Amino acid sequence: MSQVLDLNTSKKNKLISFLQVGPGIGPITNNNFRFAKALHERGYDVDMVGTKVSKDVCAKAPKFVNVVDLNVSLSFQYVAPIVSYLNTRSPEAIFCSGPTTHITCGLARMISRYKGSVVYRSHIETSLYLSERSWLNRTILLSLMRKTKNLCDYNVAASRGAADDLAQCLKIASSEVNVLYNPCIDDDMLELSNQHIDHKWLVSKDCPVIITAARLADQKSIDVLLKAFQIVLTTHDARLIILGDGPLRDELIELADLLEISEKVDFAGHVGNPYAYMRQADLFVLSAKYEGFANVVAEALAVGCPVVSTDAPSGPREILRDGEFGQLVPVGNYDALAKAMIQSLFSSNENQRLKERGRAFHAERLVDDLLCFVNK
Repeated sequence: MSQVLDLNTSKKNKLISFLQVGPGIGPITNNNFRFAKALHERGYDVDMVGTKVSKDVCAKAPKFVNVVDLNVSLSFQYVAPIVSYLNTRSPEAIFCSGPTTHITCGLARMISRYKGSVVYRSHIETSLYLSERSWLNRTILLSLMRKTKNLCDYNVAASRGAADDLAQCLKIASSEVNVLYNPCIDDDMLELSNQHIDHKWLVSKDCPVIITAARLADQKSIDVLLKAFQIVLTTHDARLIILGDGPLRDELIELADLLEISEKVDFAGHVGNPYAYMRQADLFVLSAKYEGFANVVAEALAVGCPVVSTDAPSGPREILRDGEFGQLVPVGNYDALAKAMIQSLFSSNENQRLKERGRAFHAERLVDDLLCFVNK
């Protein structure tokens, strides 16, 4: 368990910092933990800086991660605490996740004595992030992003598609936004994938088992997956395990009943180790409308599970390398999704080749890319 850091604590080594809103436990935090471990092994100290850090983060952070809680709620309130942090801790680089941290950290850098690198880091397509906000909020946020875009040393995004989208939003050249893929694979994750899962459909597998892992929300289009699975069942027996929870859970359970497939679908909810499910399944399916990167696609490949994915902006196509490592289908097209699922289930898949592609996103490989942004 990591403790909240006293800013006066002395540094032993060069320091890298990650700044997030919150944070709670989620994909960004977990990926930052993976980067932190790789950095620690390279001899760096690591700070996890949050605006109001959840207890789960303190409990689950690796012991070598210093958690810094700014203890503020509103964006404009954390400029001063970030100034104090930068002046006191003076990291070699600070990686800021999300538009509000980009703006506030840029302003803090401008009025501080800080001389290290400020890196703006985007995890999803910025235009989609903005589209989910009110017109006023979107207009103000985009204006501030453009006004503060030059207060950083680097703009990076989780995929080339997300990078191009950010460049368009900021009205800058695509070449001015670099790519830093998510380090969604590490040795701990691979070890967890080898655990035994006592699920009846995986223990006594008498037909193919399909799996997905997603928040049950509109973005993930699980309704499309259910309709595609219904089509699969018209010609082939199979099972579908859905890992994850969310606001649409009850609605999706009702849809499975309506489609008369509920006996062959398990809404398993949130599980602590989805990787073991992926390793034992016959196919992983992503049905999302959009993804900045799509960690789950790389995770499934890394444990040797074949993948079918919607061609969602913008990570899946890059991870699957234009369909070389898994089939891509149009977003929202359940007929095409069903066809691809059947083809993948009953085709020979080179599991070792899939593993090698997935492990290209191992933290130990990607930390070298991160360190390119440390020194200006």
